Amino acid sequence: MLYRYRYHCACCNHIVGSDTKECPECGSHHIRSPISLWVFCVVACLVVVLLFSLVRFYVQVTHDTSDIPMSKSIFEVIKKN
Repeated sequence: MLYRYRYHCACCNHIVGSDTKECPECGSHHIRSPISLWVFCVVACLVVVLLFSLVRFYVQVTHDTSDIPMSKSIFEVIKKN
């Protein structure tokens, strides 16, 4: 496995294998995975990009006034007559 020797014990920071259930140095069962932070960062970036795109699309759709016909005000009608 690619990350076999990159797992660390949470107590003593000793490098352990991915299949190890407890640290051989201190006996702790708390093994930290090296990819959890990377997965969190990638997912967070994707969420930010998706939200930015959705907000941009929403603003573009709601502020597009070129298709809405403009009605004349009562003062413009009176001025013509």
